[in-house]
Amino acid sequence: LQDGTLSPTHVDIAVRTTVMKTLEYGLPATYMNTRMCKKAMSKLLGIVLPRMKINRNINREAVHLPIAYKGLGIYDLETSQGIAHTKMLLLHGGSTSTTGRLLQISLEQSTLEAGTTKSLFNIEPHMLKVLKPTWLTNTISFMQKYSIQIENNDGNIDKWSADDKGIMDIIGNTQRYTTKELQAINACRVFLQVNTITDITTA
Repeated sequence: LQDGTLSPTHVDIAVRTTVMKTLEYGLPATYMNTRMCKKAMSKLLGIVLPRMKINRNINREAVHLPIAYKGLGIYDLETSQGIAHTKMLLLHGGSTSTTGRLLQISLEQSTLEAGTTKSLFNIEPHMLKVLKPTWLTNTISFMQKYSIQIENNDGNIDKWSADDKGIMDIIGNTQRYTTKELQAINACRVFLQVNTITDITTA
């Protein structure tokens, strides 16, 4: 592609059948954020668009738009990654496969880290920023962006009573704190090894 010997048609075919397929192959295991995906795509598009006789500064929405809508039909890497992750959740979530167990462990660990008694799939976007970036948090962020919902009851923190509530659920719902402040409060909660209101109000 870089040496410029291919015709525009052959460049288009190479991008669809080889380059993008190679990039998409590893997506189920990655957790690149928006910036990383754009950087990877800009490097590729900077090479192939001029070879396809297209201005390299063309609007990226036109690049990713399906051909049926007069776009170039080159998939957006972040969207492809999010779809691949969502498929993995649906295929392996709750199963006893190695991938299913890894997902379960990741879900339980992230739920404990978040200090919520709700399903992690229903956590508020601003509370998701409290967690360290992982494959799971990256996927949940993608699902929130595109209003994709998965019902799940596994991995939730047990409450001491029906009226018990998660400490971070209460603090997060006030929306009075910045992300940095929420991270500091949550770090204190983790250090004290408490999750719910009952943990800090009864002996």
